[in-house]
Amino acid sequence: MDYDVIVIGGGLSGLTAASLLAKRHLSVAVVEKSYNPGGSCGIFKRGHVTFDIGAAMLYGFGEKGFNAHRFVFNALEEPIEVIRHDLLYCVNFKGRRIRFFADVERFADELSDVFPAERDAIHRFYRDLQKMYQHVMVETPSYATADETDRKTALKSLLRHPVSYARFLSYLNTSARNLLARYFKDPELFKFFDKLTSTYCYATLEEAPAVLAAVMFVDNHIGGSYYPAGSTLFLPGKLEKVIEENGGDMYLESEVVAIDFTAGKPSGVRLADGRTLTASHIIYSGTVWNLYGKLIDPALTTAGQREWAEKQVPTYPSVVLYAVIDRSVIPEDTAPIEMLVGKPEQIDESEVTAYLLSIDDRTLCGEDEHTVLAIGPSFEDWSQADPIAYQQKKQKEQERLIGVLERRFPGLASAVRFAEVATPRTIEHYTLKNGGAVAGPKQMLG
Repeated sequence: MDYDVIVIGGGLSGLTAASLLAKRHLSVAVVEKSYNPGGSCGIFKRGHVTFDIGAAMLYGFGEKGFNAHRFVFNALEEPIEVIRHDLLYCVNFKGRRIRFFADVERFADELSDVFPAERDAIHRFYRDLQKMYQHVMVETPSYATADETDRKTALKSLLRHPVSYARFLSYLNTSARNLLARYFKDPELFKFFDKLTSTYCYATLEEAPAVLAAVMFVDNHIGGSYYPAGSTLFLPGKLEKVIEENGGDMYLESEVVAIDFTAGKPSGVRLADGRTLTASHIIYSGTVWNLYGKLIDPALTTAGQREWAEKQVPTYPSVVLYAVIDRSVIPEDTAPIEMLVGKPEQIDESEVTAYLLSIDDRTLCGEDEHTVLAIGPSFEDWSQADPIAYQQKKQKEQERLIGVLERRFPGLASAVRFAEVATPRTIEHYTLKNGGAVAGPKQMLG
C-alpha cells in the first residue's frame, strides 16, 4: 500500500497528526503496536468498572490560555464533551493540602499561607509569569514550530510587548531554579516547586528549562484541567474517527520493525508480519532510542546522531496501581487529582499522584464505589524473567502503594474491592516506552 503519510505510533501525538492530515485530504496510515490506539491515553475494563490507563489530567480544552486541544478539535470540526475540574489538583506537602485553584491570585494566596514569609514574592512571581504568558502565548498563539512561524506575525508580537518577549527569551537558556532564585529565598519553597517541575516536566528544578516550567506554572491555571466525559477513551476515539471517515487506515496490532529508505530519504516501513507500506512522508511518534536504536539502519545515520540519542536521560520508570474502593473512605473535599509528596527533599517511591476521576464522572464505576489510579516512580529492578518472582514482586508493590494511599485516606486498605498493578515492564510492553519511562527522555536544559 502506498500513502502520502505513514504515522508510526498511535498515541495522542500520532493520532493528532494523522487526523489533521486526513482532514486535509492526504492519504494517511497509522501503524500502532497495541490493539487500541491512544498509547497511555485510553482505558481498560474490569467487569462494570472503567479504568483510565494513564494520561487523565488534560489541558488545553478551555477558551482561555494556550488551548491546543480546543484548536485541534475545532480544526477537525469534531465536538467532544469534557468535564472541567473546579480544582486543578491538590498537593499534599509536609502535612498541608495546597489547593490549585484556577484563579491564579487565589492560588497565590493559598501558597502564601504555607510560606507566609514569601507572600509578596509569590504574588509578584505569578503576576509576572501571567503577564508574560498573556503577551507571548495567548495573544498570538502559534501551533507551529518556531521555524514555521510566520515572521511578520512574530515581529508584530515582539514589537507590541518587547519586555515580555525579552523576558521569555531570557528563560530559554537558564534553569527553573535560576528563575526562582530571582524571587525566592526559602529553601522549603524551592522543594515545593521542585515537586511541581517533577510532575509537569519529569525533571528537577536544576534540570528543567525555565521557559518550560514558567509556562506550565501558569498555563494549567488559565487553561484549566479537563477530563473527557465517559473516560479518556473518547479523546483518541474521536481522532481515530476523523482518520477513518476521511479515508485513512489504522493498522492496529502491527509493529514497525524498520524504516525503509530510497536514495537517502525515508520511503516506507516494514511491519513485523512481513508487510511493507510506502509513503512520501514518515511521521515518527515514539522515543528517539527506538528510532535510532531499532528502526533506522545504523549505516543511514551518523555516529553523532546515535550518540545524541543514547545520551538522552530517561525519566524515571513508573508503577501504576488500579483499584476499586468503597466510596465511603474518600472525604467529600477530596480533589479528583491529589499529589502525595513523601520526601520533599528528593524524589522517591513514596511520591504518588492519585487520580480519583469517579469524583467528577460517576459513569466509571458503581454508585457506592470510587476508582483510583495511583502512579509513581519505581527504582526496583523489574527485569527478572522468573514469572513467580515477578508476580510476588507485583503483589509487594501493590501493598506498598495501598499503604501510601492509606496515609492520605485512612481506612482505604480495608476498603479495597479490586486492585491490579502495572509495572515498568507492563508500560514498556503496551506503549514501547523504554524501561517503563512514561515520559520518555527528560525535557532537560540543553
